Amino acid sequence: MEKMNQADMEKALVDVRKAHRLLYEYQHRIVDIMHFVQDKLKFSSLTGNRLFFDTIHSVRGSYGTLKVDNIWAWDFLYCYIFEFYLGYKECFQENQSWAYDLSIVEVSDTGYFEAQSSDKHFCNINSYITSEEASTILIFMLQIKPKEENRNIWDNSEFIKNQTEEMLSNSKEELIKKDSGIIFLAKKYNVLDFFSQVYAEKTLTEYIEFVKDKTGIDLNY
Repeated sequence: MEKMNQADMEKALVDVRKAHRLLYEYQHRIVDIMHFVQDKLKFSSLTGNRLFFDTIHSVRGSYGTLKVDNIWAWDFLYCYIFEFYLGYKECFQENQSWAYDLSIVEVSDTGYFEAQSSDKHFCNINSYITSEEASTILIFMLQIKPKEENRNIWDNSEFIKNQTEEMLSNSKEELIKKDSGIIFLAKKYNVLDFFSQVYAEKTLTEYIEFVKDKTGIDLNY
């Protein structure tokens, strides 16, 4: 924080408390959206990964159980950018057995990625575009492949991170990549597209149709 007098600091700390409560409500809603998609598409698990920032690791043999020296302030805020992995499924369509994985990447603020400055840095929030110009989005990332295909792009821990950066830095609404039978689809949505039951149902239906149009696979199968 910039240098403040006591009165300004007291007001700022009120905003900090309000911000944490707002983040709780926001993230609660994001998790509800994940469970909605999970239920509609019949995935059985929900796990996740940090993207771009470090996971806070455990420490053995110490009263303090988490290692927090030499980390960024962003490392404490898991919901800034987070990958929800909904899991793996199999289906038989188009006279063939298929397998697919689905992740949804939560990006609470696109401000860093959309900034054009060559010296931008995650730890310099003044190098981001403004909060008003930035967006809060979800990126649906899907891999579809023949069941007998052993390669899995989810085995590359950097893959989802790289696709996220490619989409956001280049303002892409969707991404389609094909590699010897493996199809990767990424589709970007504004979080507002899911913030009511009616909008969520409509948006997910549109996503299912998008996948079927691009791959021939019906996720409602």
